[in-house]
Amino acid sequence: MENRTYLWLPAILGICTAAIHLFFRFHVRRQLSPLSALASNSQPSKTLLNDEEISSSAIDEVKSDDKTRALPSELPDSIVVSGNAIDIDGGDWVRRLNGFVAQERHNGRYNVVTINTELDYYLSVGECVEEWHTKWNDGRGKSRVYRTVVFDQGELVNFGDDGWINWAFSGKYVRSGLTSLSFRPCC
Repeated sequence: MENRTYLWLPAILGICTAAIHLFFRFHVRRQLSPLSALASNSQPSKTLLNDEEISSSAIDEVKSDDKTRALPSELPDSIVVSGNAIDIDGGDWVRRLNGFVAQERHNGRYNVVTINTELDYYLSVGECVEEWHTKWNDGRGKSRVYRTVVFDQGELVNFGDDGWINWAFSGKYVRSGLTSLSFRPCC
């Protein structure tokens, strides 16, 4: 009789794990999103109405924290151009964009997140240095819009897939599990 009890234990643990995951995904996420300093994907802070408003290289909001060095108003084409170049892997493009913003634009002084806007996610940051949306094209007619946020500290939970094609991040962070990050000030 005792051996049969142990056979049910993995099933019970699996059901409990699934219930906790569903509770967090559908109940807790809805309570957290309105509290974020920057809205989650379900409540975007910048409405993208049509393709004309999403440029592949334009930054719609640029603020410089360093008065001596103004930030350029556009990212270089060598970073953001995906166009009809079929050989550019989406994950490599996301990492390249995120790395350029973190190292070249901000010299590693801030945390940077680039995330696919099609995903469900929760993002809450302290001070936002800059934020914009960038469009990636795979050369076969498919495109995705990515949100890039530069900030001092914050929390990010990605409720979707965790591959490079979906997100990239850099800075000073602690990762809890596959899709949860806590960012601390870099300096």
